[in-house]
Amino acid sequence: MPVGTTDALTALHDHYIRAVNTAIAAGREPLAEELAQQYADDALALILPGDGIQPASA
Repeated sequence: MPVGTTDALTALHDHYIRAVNTAIAAGREPLAEELAQQYADDALALILPGDGIQPASA
């Protein structure tokens, strides 16, 4: 992993944890599931060598 990837993954994880917890607290489980999938996609985009595609959010 390139230098800084760990920090980027930590920040991404923290962002999604807050978003998922907020969705669950609001009773929006389908949104929480969607956010969990988006986190996986965004994390993979940070880890895998890419073709210039950026994560959807951070």
